[in-house]
Amino acid sequence: MKNSSNIKQIELLDIQRIASLCYIVTTMVSIFLTTHREDVLKGKDGSLTNLQAKKINVGNHFTILILACVFLYVNHVNLNLAREQGKDTHLLTLQYTSAVLAVIGAILVLYVVIVEPVQNETGAFENPEL
Repeated sequence: MKNSSNIKQIELLDIQRIASLCYIVTTMVSIFLTTHREDVLKGKDGSLTNLQAKKINVGNHFTILILACVFLYVNHVNLNLAREQGKDTHLLTLQYTSAVLAVIGAILVLYVVIVEPVQNETGAFENPEL
């Protein structure tokens, strides 16, 4: 049982590693979009149209939502493994709760990005990292 638990934890660490790398990519996309928005506000020709930037932003935030769900899953499995092994789950429960809140936050930000009209305001670009 201990060996299968270790194997499962190693698999979860691999999932976390991949998801963390994906988060780095979404952060780079957010930096690109923020730089684009800054160029537009300074009157420079942006490398994207507002519609293209919005589509990329929606895709980026959708990816962030998926990643938040992945971390929620990992936290859920870790919590269940700890419960099965009779370990103290207080900190894991806090981690799980924060993962639930991160998913809720990601859903709300994605909603705002989707319903925001394509325009010259900065709303959708103000919180690119969530």
